[in-house]
Amino acid sequence: MNGGTWVSQRPLWAWLFLLGMVLTVTFQLISGFAFAMGVTAALSWHIADGLAASLFLLGEWTWLLGTKLGRVHLRRIFLLTEAYRDSFRRQLQGSDDAPLRDGLNAALEGWFLVAATVTVIFGIALWRGCGICLMAHRILAWILALLWLVHLALSVWDHWPSRSNKPRRTS
Repeated sequence: MNGGTWVSQRPLWAWLFLLGMVLTVTFQLISGFAFAMGVTAALSWHIADGLAASLFLLGEWTWLLGTKLGRVHLRRIFLLTEAYRDSFRRQLQGSDDAPLRDGLNAALEGWFLVAATVTVIFGIALWRGCGICLMAHRILAWILALLWLVHLALSVWDHWPSRSNKPRRTS
């Protein structure tokens, strides 16, 4: 359960989809917040970026579901194996010094991916005239922003020099 093995094996095209997804979803959060605050000029950017985000999300899901390495990563981010669930449980209890990318942060990546996908789907429905989706789109966007911030904080903490130099506990 080494969080670093899949990273070095991810193909370049999958990295580009991941980077594109993260950037477009981040820009979605920024432009959506600006639009909610009354900056109406942000709407056209928000729509265009949302369509781009949908393509990058489609590419990410294609990699996750369509390749062997993607399915390994999928099991990691959705805690589909007992080892990942155990790591997640131990980290929640504060009894595991394993890298957060193997437990807590992995689960956040999965939740982020699902929240981003559903938020973009509601956004496309809004763009197509389904105004009833607005409240769900906004709520999901707030959840997505919270997941984004927590994931960022955990990633920084996980890669902080004093944490990475600690010897790992063996059970």
